[in-house]
Amino acid sequence: NGIVSNIPTDPSISTDSPELNSLIGNIINNGTIAGSSSSGKNSGNGIFAYSKPNINSSTGIITSNSTIGNITNYGNINGTTTGSDNYSGNGIFAFSDTYYDKPISNSLSSTIGNIINYETINGTGNGHYSGNGLYAYSSSYAEGDSININNSSNSAIGNITNYGKISGNSTSGAHSGNGIYASSNTSAHSGSFNGEALSISTIGNILNYGDINGTTTSTVNGSGNGIYYSSESYFQSDTSSSNGSRGKTISISKIGNIINNGKISGNSTSGSDSGNAIYSYSLSISNALTPGTSSTATSNSIIGNITNYGTISGSSTSGSNSGNGIYAYSNADAYSDTSTAIATSSSIIGNITNYGTISGSSNSSNQSNYNSGNAIFAYSEVKDDTTTTSSSIIGNITNYGIISGSSDSGNAIYAYSTKEATIGDVVNYGTIKGKDGISSYSENRATIGDIANYGIISNTRGGIHAESSGGNVAIGDITNNGTISGSTSNSNSIFAYSDYTNTIGKIINRGNIADGIFSGGLDAMTIESILNSGIITNANSANSDGIYIYSNSNPSTIKLFSNTGVIMGGDNGIYIDGDSNSGINDYNNYGLVIG
Repeated sequence: NGIVSNIPTDPSISTDSPELNSLIGNIINNGTIAGSSSSGKNSGNGIFAYSKPNINSSTGIITSNSTIGNITNYGNINGTTTGSDNYSGNGIFAFSDTYYDKPISNSLSSTIGNIINYETINGTGNGHYSGNGLYAYSSSYAEGDSININNSSNSAIGNITNYGKISGNSTSGAHSGNGIYASSNTSAHSGSFNGEALSISTIGNILNYGDINGTTTSTVNGSGNGIYYSSESYFQSDTSSSNGSRGKTISISKIGNIINNGKISGNSTSGSDSGNAIYSYSLSISNALTPGTSSTATSNSIIGNITNYGTISGSSTSGSNSGNGIYAYSNADAYSDTSTAIATSSSIIGNITNYGTISGSSNSSNQSNYNSGNAIFAYSEVKDDTTTTSSSIIGNITNYGIISGSSDSGNAIYAYSTKEATIGDVVNYGTIKGKDGISSYSENRATIGDIANYGIISNTRGGIHAESSGGNVAIGDITNNGTISGSTSNSNSIFAYSDYTNTIGKIINRGNIADGIFSGGLDAMTIESILNSGIITNANSANSDGIYIYSNSNPSTIKLFSNTGVIMGGDNGIYIDGDSNSGINDYNNYGLVIG
């Protein structure tokens, strides 16, 4: 290794609450800092702070910190290994790790300060957790059968300003080949007692004028991402015990605001959770398996506001959760045999202003590529719980450039949640294209805010698509001065479907809605108004309709209709299907309605 601070793996410390610190101060580099290795674990790193306590303690809390200060780099910082060993070949690496089967608790942290880079920071490796440019990692496992366990891991990287290149490269190994990577992993196995596991991974604000990239050809998970930060927390009680226990897990993954004037990219040929440009991952699992116990699991994945003048791209040819441009993922799973289980999951992406290109790419022929190939994607789910909350939120989006997802497998802008999915207001002067252009899907409630389109929104399924399998759908006002179109006979320019109520606000069309408007479901369907002076057409097939509103047994209503343009369908210009109260309340046609 180039520069290393290493706490011995077996320190002779007798106290029940030891504190171990592996510290490297601030660094200004005008030359070269390099580590090179052909084999060996924890080898071939450029700058490396490492702490792994292994203490035979029966009580208390072990505190372990690996800290690297602020770094200003005018030269080259490189870590390289040609071996297949783990934790090797990273450019800048802070690592804190411990594993115990003793009744103790741990508090671990790995921290890298602020980074200003003018030249090159690179990691190249082949093993697990190897070949990353910037990497902060903490992992803590604690197990005990006679004491409560409170276990925590915290990995943090400060603000990053990049004028040069920050890159990671790997040909094999999980969690390898990432440009910037912060990861924390915490487990608490407390037998018949209470246990808490907390994992936090944070990255500060990023200002990029250069190149941030991750590349891998590995077939395993978490590889080849440009910016990747993850947190995982686990709790499990003892199934053989009759005593009650309480499990609580919290996972938080958070990054600050990002301004990109250069390129941020992730590239992978295979492997799940791989090939994403910006990827936030959070997982929280709490299993209180003893009868009469309770479990709480909380998972938060957060991406701040993004302003893009350059390129943000993710590319993958294989694997789930792969090949996305901007991706926030959260999953909470709380389980208890007979008592309370509460799971809360949220994925949040802030406001996005795009002047450049944001893209996701995935091989559509591979059926395992679910949740892949999206340009902007927020995903949240909960499992096996008696009380659950799940939300995916994407803020307001203003687009002057290109936002594109894979045409068959990925969407341009996509919010998915098992409970509630929300996309804010969208103003488009450029191009938005994908399987769906703008899509919100939830099992409970799917919402899209107001949309103003002056450019192109194109799709192979739905230009503006909101769907809920077990709840309500709401789309705000839509103003179209450009083109909203699809490319297949099964696509719609505006699509809303719900098993319950379905509402669309005011639709003002002065441009071209090339594949019709559809609103359908089981409960009441309502469109506030349609004011058309352009073209609304859906003639892809003989049984298509320009405007189609459908309800199984409730009212389908357009409150106000005024047309001075053209509305045309292969079957009907306007078709309304519902109960006897269905229809158009105020109908004014000065143009053409053709079917």
